[in-house]
Amino acid sequence: MFSFGTVLYLLGRLILGSFGTGLGLQIIINVLGLILTFALAIPLDRSRQKAKAARARMAPQAVAARPG
Repeated sequence: MFSFGTVLYLLGRLILGSFGTGLGLQIIINVLGLILTFALAIPLDRSRQKAKAARARMAPQAVAARPG
C-alpha cells in the first residue's frame, strides 16, 4: 500500500505541475487518490481475511492429526 500511495503521489504532483494548481484540480486528484487507494485496499484486506480464516480452519485439524 505504501508503494501504491507513493506512485499516486508522484502522479498527482506530475498532473498538478503540468496542468496547474487550481483548487478544483486538487480536489479531483485527492478524491481520485482516495478512491484508488480504497479500490486496492478492500480486495487486499478481503484476501487477507480469507487466508486468515483458512489458517484458522486448518489449525484444529493439524493439532488433531498429530500423534501422541
